[in-house]
Amino acid sequence: MRGRIIKFDTEKGFGFIKDASGISRFFHISDLVDLNEVKIGAIVEFDPTTNDKGERASQVKIVSATAVSPKVIIIGKDRFFISKIKSYGIFTVRFNYNHRHDRDHLSILQRITQPEYEEDYYPYSYLELVLKDRSSFRFISDQYFKNICLDSHNFAINCTYKKIDYKALGTFIDQDIKEIQVKLDEYFAAI
Repeated sequence: MRGRIIKFDTEKGFGFIKDASGISRFFHISDLVDLNEVKIGAIVEFDPTTNDKGERASQVKIVSATAVSPKVIIIGKDRFFISKIKSYGIFTVRFNYNHRHDRDHLSILQRITQPEYEEDYYPYSYLELVLKDRSSFRFISDQYFKNICLDSHNFAINCTYKKIDYKALGTFIDQDIKEIQVKLDEYFAAI
């Protein structure tokens, strides 16, 4: 299993590793396979074990002694602790909207037979972050969609979760959501 060293006391010779599922595991310097320098933020491979005191890591091997990864990611005007992010992803949905036809050039008969409004849709993508406290945030960087909504900061998505309909608010941002996903992928792939 892979993880990242999140704490290490050099005087006492023990520390903690956070594994891919977010569990903190105790390890002692005697659990190290090789005698590389132990650094906070280093990526390690280990065998997960459990004892009467809790979760533990044994046969710890340092894979990459990289510098400490960022603890916060900034999206738009919001800041999120990386450790609090449970999941994330980019989703594409359809936005249905009504637009009015230009009817000035139509004859009276055409005005009667042709509808004044026509429903149309626009596919757009948004980035959704779900935090460990189950709150979620949605971000969109599509300027065309922003113009359709005629809103400078927020947008609403009609969602259905467990057969309950609700509106989920999102925020328009100037950053590219695909670039944000790449940054998140790089961080979480290292764990």
